[in-house]
Amino acid sequence: METKMIIPNDDYSNVYGNKYIQKIEYLRKLILEDETGEDTFKVVNFEAGLGKSRYTDIIIREYLNEWNLDRKFLIVKRFNDESERSAQVIQEGSFLRDHVVVITSENWQKWKKNAKELQSKLVIIISHKRYIDLCENDAERAIFTRDRHTLIIDEKINFPVYTYSYQYYSDVRKYISYANAKLFDEACHTLNELAENTSTSCTRVYPVIEKGLLQQFNEMMQTEIRKANDLETKRKLEHFLDTVTLFYDKNVLTLHNSKELYTLNRRHKHWGLKNNIILDASAGIDGVYEVHDKFKLQRQTRLIDHSASQFFHVKMNTSKSAIGANQKKYFEKIMQMIRERHVDGEKTLLVIHKKYADTLYGHMKKVFGDDVWREKEKETDPDYNGQSYAISWFGNLIGKNIYRDFDNAWILGTPNIPNAHYLIHYMQYADKTLGKNSLQVDRNGKFKNDKFRAIQEGYIAAEIYQSLKRVQRNPKPKGKFYIVTKDEEIVQKVLGQIKNAKLTETIKPKEEQKEKSTRKEPTKIDQIVQYIHTLVKDGQKKIYKSDIQMQFGTIVWNRVKKHPNFQKLKLKEQQKYFVVP
Repeated sequence: METKMIIPNDDYSNVYGNKYIQKIEYLRKLILEDETGEDTFKVVNFEAGLGKSRYTDIIIREYLNEWNLDRKFLIVKRFNDESERSAQVIQEGSFLRDHVVVITSENWQKWKKNAKELQSKLVIIISHKRYIDLCENDAERAIFTRDRHTLIIDEKINFPVYTYSYQYYSDVRKYISYANAKLFDEACHTLNELAENTSTSCTRVYPVIEKGLLQQFNEMMQTEIRKANDLETKRKLEHFLDTVTLFYDKNVLTLHNSKELYTLNRRHKHWGLKNNIILDASAGIDGVYEVHDKFKLQRQTRLIDHSASQFFHVKMNTSKSAIGANQKKYFEKIMQMIRERHVDGEKTLLVIHKKYADTLYGHMKKVFGDDVWREKEKETDPDYNGQSYAISWFGNLIGKNIYRDFDNAWILGTPNIPNAHYLIHYMQYADKTLGKNSLQVDRNGKFKNDKFRAIQEGYIAAEIYQSLKRVQRNPKPKGKFYIVTKDEEIVQKVLGQIKNAKLTETIKPKEEQKEKSTRKEPTKIDQIVQYIHTLVKDGQKKIYKSDIQMQFGTIVWNRVKKHPNFQKLKLKEQQKYFVVP
């Protein structure tokens, strides 16, 4: 198969010629000639919009059409609709019949009963969720791996983070029968006590339960699951049982942050075939691929020239909490800027935290009426119908091409997640715990540990990059891109992934400048004293200095003891700890 033959009229090859053809040829060799070994994954950061997913399907189609049957493929897509589109491309014009199968929740039981027939298929396509589920089921995973050669994972796998809070416990407790409520409360007591700590620092905690009590809880929950009247309740109880069991696993680290506990499932890790490829456009800035040597990052030079585009950095604090604290002011400023920059005939994508998508939609409707569309969540929601403005949210855009011809993009939030999530992501990809590394953050909320900080910044930058690249998906983009965040480092990371992207203008709203000048950030000593205050409030009688240093690193204790809020606690100092009166 000659690469030139499969892209004869491609817009990108017409503009970039042999450079583009060489990239598709490299993709062809990865899929059809390489063999990484089961424990190695080649991670390739082809830039977003280059057509990597489409040409993956075409390469496989042409390979099979030439009666090359040595390699069977397993493709992993984020969503089932993407899987269906891939299957159509692979089967298009093929003389082979029924050689591609998309596995969904609707047809899995049928194929599970016909495992040998499924294994005979040349191409199987599954979702990210099923790939994760198969981590926990060796027998089912074997159905997909037996005699199959090449695994292609399209975009990064986000393994789930398990979260526990008193609110979660309360939400599930209402489904528990009166007879079992006491046992339910006893089993959850330790987790509730740990979770209700109000400390905003990210800390390690170690939930413990008697083995017998945990076994009784497990048996009781299984009974409640069997008695559940509907599938939704059954699934909620099953998930709660799994969650509690994981938190009491002595081999798994639990983290606490702001009245929530976080942990992971140790079985959630990448599994592979003889040849493993991960196609992730943002792999070059996402730190997860740097923490384990099983990931071999194949860095790709950027090709698409963005010199005709404009990039704007609007310096505002747009974390989820910052927007929530000043919603009215924030949306007033944003609406003013959007109105001022509105151009008739242009189409604009607005990306924000999902929590505020409806609020943004309401504000936009007041100004632009029916010329605004909000991304669908349910089948009954209206389809896009040519509106000038479309609203979507982080985590919902990767792989979507509906906005490819839009002119502009506004990133209206900083897609940060709880700090504990970054640490869990580190453990999931590094396949090891956090060790004795400090979890301390600086005054901007960023980890001081380089590895953790790379995961944190990489996640945020990758989300913004993927969102920006949804629009102007053509060989010579001429869009206007607005990134609304206070974080200059993140902006530079994003622009560094886009060829010939230069910052056109930095916009600093006057109100933001005034607020910044009057705002006082808590110092490291402030954070330490607040943490000690929380431990005292939670009833601890001895506060060990080594435990505090584990969280905050080196501490000058004389400075801590001089802090007025520490002196109010009236603690009695011993050599290695403080005694609470």
